[in-house]
Amino acid sequence: MYAVVSVWNLEKGREEEQQRGLEQRVVPSVQQAPGFVAGYGPTTRRAARPTR
Repeated sequence: MYAVVSVWNLEKGREEEQQRGLEQRVVPSVQQAPGFVAGYGPTTRRAARPTR
């Protein structure tokens, strides 16, 4: 079993544009990786902030 963890920092004021890029380019390429089963990510901006 393998896992890949990524951290994305969205630039303030460009969140929607960057989210579209993630959904249109990154996600489709990751889904094509051999053995890909599922992907998970935060659904709110607050959830995306690191916990310190």
